[in-house]
Amino acid sequence: MVLSALGIAIGIATMVAVVGLSASSRADLMARLDWPGTNLLTAEAGEDTMGNDVVLPKNAVSTVERIGPVRHATATGEEDTRIRRSDAVPEERTAGVTTQAARPDLLEALGADVDQGV
Repeated sequence: MVLSALGIAIGIATMVAVVGLSASSRADLMARLDWPGTNLLTAEAGEDTMGNDVVLPKNAVSTVERIGPVRHATATGEEDTRIRRSDAVPEERTAGVTTQAARPDLLEALGADVDQGV
């Protein structure tokens, strides 16, 4: 009888833990989705059927801007340039800092402001 009660208690505790973990994960996911807003759509180049990288056309942003409900469109990109933190570490031993590029209207499209600096 004691073992049956213990088994039931462990089962209930496990279910409570699983449900609590699920709710926590759901809250984290919802917070991540809400950060940029539910009205933000990101499009990026993918691969063709042969697995080769595809490049978006230069007029991709202007094409998106012509879509009826779109209010803002902008572009960002990763440059194939590495910025090293220090000359003391050889280039082949560090990946450095990734360089990102953005159009000047990125902040407006995100509805964001610069907190400090220019």
